[in-house]
Amino acid sequence: MGKIVTISYENGTVTVPMFSRIKIYRKFGGSVRGYIIGEDDEHLILIVPKGVDDFYEGVIVGEIKNSRNLT
Repeated sequence: MGKIVTISYENGTVTVPMFSRIKIYRKFGGSVRGYIIGEDDEHLILIVPKGVDDFYEGVIVGEIKNSRNLT
């Protein structure tokens, strides 16, 4: 079995496999797709692929970003 990560969700937590795909909708429009690798004290940490095709093909390559600096 692969690694798992526990992340905050609403008033509790959720446990998912590491590198699970996620799409985050930004407050002011648009979205970011990435792979979950963990969470620090306040932010979700993702690998964000350079292209959407990599995301849909399941290629786990890109920049590591936290939810504060997603662009």
